[in-house]
Amino acid sequence: MMMLLAVRRHAIESHRVANPRHGEAGQVTVMMLIMAPILIFGFVGLLWDGGQAVNHRAEVEDVAFGAARVAANQTQSGPTGPSMDPAAAVTAANAYINQFDAITGTVSVSGNTVTVITQGTYDPDFMAVIGVGAWTFTATHTAETQVGVTAKDN
Repeated sequence: MMMLLAVRRHAIESHRVANPRHGEAGQVTVMMLIMAPILIFGFVGLLWDGGQAVNHRAEVEDVAFGAARVAANQTQSGPTGPSMDPAAAVTAANAYINQFDAITGTVSVSGNTVTVITQGTYDPDFMAVIGVGAWTFTATHTAETQVGVTAKDN
């Protein structure tokens, strides 16, 4: 009986030595403990910074549209009827743009048409950790002063 136990023990021990993967047990767990926080941080960062960038881009667009609309509403009376007052249009558009901290803009007037170009920069919060720099957004909107009826009555 003693001999039989010794043979079985020897067979089990030789099986452990012959299995090359036996020493790697738990390696996947350690790798997941290291990689999971990195992947989660990266995913959260992408979602957060991506969402903030989309919102900032929309704000830059909205400011350009609003400034162009405000500028186009600045009219003056002239010999040929009401027209856009260029100085008042530029002043009004710049006042509108200056209400927003992170957005700058330029205003140009040509006849009854005003063009507003706005620019804003978003500095990522999470993605800056891996070296992603600032994202710059630019928007251009044009508005025209129209006086009187512009559509045909039915």
